[in-house]
Amino acid sequence: MHDQSLLDMLSQIVHDLKSPLSTVKTLIDGIEEFGDLNEKQQHFADRAKTKLVFMTQMVSMILEMAWLESDQPLEFRSVDLGALVRSSIDMQQEMAAAKHVLFHLAVEKQAGLIEGDEHRLQQAVSNLVSNAVKYNVENGHVYIRISLEGDRVKVSVEDTGKGIPEEDQPHIFDKFFRSKASVRARIEGTGLGLAIVKSVIERHHGDIWFTSEPEKGTTFTFTVPRIPPELSDTAEAIVAQERAARGTAGDEISDAVDDSIQESLDKSDEAADSHAEAGKGIERRHDYSG
Repeated sequence: MHDQSLLDMLSQIVHDLKSPLSTVKTLIDGIEEFGDLNEKQQHFADRAKTKLVFMTQMVSMILEMAWLESDQPLEFRSVDLGALVRSSIDMQQEMAAAKHVLFHLAVEKQAGLIEGDEHRLQQAVSNLVSNAVKYNVENGHVYIRISLEGDRVKVSVEDTGKGIPEEDQPHIFDKFFRSKASVRARIEGTGLGLAIVKSVIERHHGDIWFTSEPEKGTTFTFTVPRIPPELSDTAEAIVAQERAARGTAGDEISDAVDDSIQESLDKSDEAADSHAEAGKGIERRHDYSG
């Protein structure tokens, strides 16, 4: 079947699946609002909503993977990676709050702007941030750093979880791979998230890798080409105009953020001091409370 025909068919299937899923969620919301549920009934309603979210994500990821594998052209434009990361953090606040996981974001000056497909990059960054929460421990931390490395921008997402078992590491980017530990722990996933991340980064002429230590956590890192310094001011102005047109501000943090939290933890301070000593400095450093 022709790639475009396959994509059209999958898009229709995804639409047909999402519509009833959305209806079911609306019905559950109605039951919660007007049903005066007891504790057990509320537990069942919460489980149903969690399953619905997972199913919706699963069908979307299948379409996303098919789109990437069909070599459809990317829509390149100036993209602020810092803004994408903050958006991803906002989207994961509810899950992070449930596990009491804190986010810490450090952005090096002029490090965030690249040329890329904003939608695909948002998907990749969101998958990494989501995994950092999902596979973290209770009261854990997620450290996200955006920095310059020559003519490339480097993004690292570090969690304080249990790490990836050594036998699983060679397969971590394989499509549909789920580790036995994740299955035993009943951590839901499609096995497509990291495969999508790898595909997106590679299609942006980037590289991605990870390091992991048992009981200490995992760090995923990717690099992509940066916008040349002589063009960065123009690109930043374009991005600012687009934000204004959408009614969003680049450095605003959502209402879910607790601004009273300490300015930085020791680990973030060490990263900031390291860059400052190199004459680069940290432009923005935020800690997020779930």
